[in-house]
Amino acid sequence: APNPPPAARGLPMVAWILIALGLGLVPGLILRGAAPPALATESAAALKGLASFILGLLRLLATPLIFTAILMALVKAEVSGRSGARLLWFIGTNTLVAILIGLLVANTIRPGDDANLPQPPATAAAALAEKPVFDPWRDFVLKSIPKNFIDPFRENDTIGIIILALVLGAGLRALRQRGATPAAHVASVVSAAETVFELLLVLLHWLFKVVPVAVFAVVAAVVASQGLAPLLSMGWFVVSVLLALALQAGFYLLRLRRGSWVRPAHFLKSASEALAVAFSTASSTATLPVTYRCAVEKMGVRPANAGLGVMVGGS
Repeated sequence: APNPPPAARGLPMVAWILIALGLGLVPGLILRGAAPPALATESAAALKGLASFILGLLRLLATPLIFTAILMALVKAEVSGRSGARLLWFIGTNTLVAILIGLLVANTIRPGDDANLPQPPATAAAALAEKPVFDPWRDFVLKSIPKNFIDPFRENDTIGIIILALVLGAGLRALRQRGATPAAHVASVVSAAETVFELLLVLLHWLFKVVPVAVFAVVAAVVASQGLAPLLSMGWFVVSVLLALALQAGFYLLRLRRGSWVRPAHFLKSASEALAVAFSTASSTATLPVTYRCAVEKMGVRPANAGLGVMVGGS
């Protein structure tokens, strides 16, 4: 395929996503209005299959990327008890504020009231009513502990993979610090993890280039099979999401201003690429390598701190 013109090469990912979204409306409307119903259904299924293939590849790379990134961060970063406690404090409070903002916006705007979603069947409603009350220890802690080393990767279980990476990373640190195991053995494990991590970054950046194709296929498939009604019914949902993101961003910038050497303006400028990729793909996992590069190369954060804060905290 010919190379795109220089102006097109410079477009950010978010621009390509918006272009793909707009272009996807055209074939969707044509198929829905002009084609026979059977052809429209078959075309929508083919487009949906293309989008599922691309997004499935992203999910395929996400779990090993998280595992190797956390493993390297724990082995290579010099973390004291105080800095580790601060990291947990920041992660915990940021998560709590995000949950509170989400609940506030959702219960204030109530975007689902205008979505006209179909009512669940009586059997499903009865089964939901009989479901036991959520128990954090039983339904989250115990279920999050992996039963073996294979299932978390096979099932794309992010929590299980994080637990495995944390345990193995802490074990490798202990081996290196005790000195009972030859340093070359530990270094070979770390070197293998670094090689896998760099390979995953290359594959992930290749996939970023075809993410607009997935967006195009998803929009065309939805419009061809259901028309514009599903997109219009999501209008208040989109407004709610943008409002919640703006409130959360304001909290982050205020926290930066009061407790960090990075000024908010410098942060926004340096993180613009990561923010665009996150907005375009709606995947914090897929954005991790871009976030890491922005933190190290544009903000001047030390690689050890960026590896621990971005990869462990972001995951």
